Amino acid sequence: RRVLFRSPLAGDQRTVWVATYDGTAEVTTKEGRVLGPTPYALTGPLGKNYELWLRRPGFQPHKVDVQINANKKEYTFGLEKNETPDGKND
Repeated sequence: RRVLFRSPLAGDQRTVWVATYDGTAEVTTKEGRVLGPTPYALTGPLGKNYELWLRRPGFQPHKVDVQINANKKEYTFGLEKNETPDGKND
């Protein structure tokens, strides 16, 4: 009888969720390719880092770094509102 052992780092694919507070945002790559709305399921190999951008009308684009991690299942981010010319938030 043979028992096979797989290393958790040997190409294991995992999914983490990218979410935003107070509504949805568009998730894009650093090159601007649209991936989808939040909450977004990001799947990749364990340990891989991704640079993503979160965009929502009326808010400043927000760069986030997300790592596929065995211990963390969700990353939740807040977005800052754009300021109007009078210095007040929209």
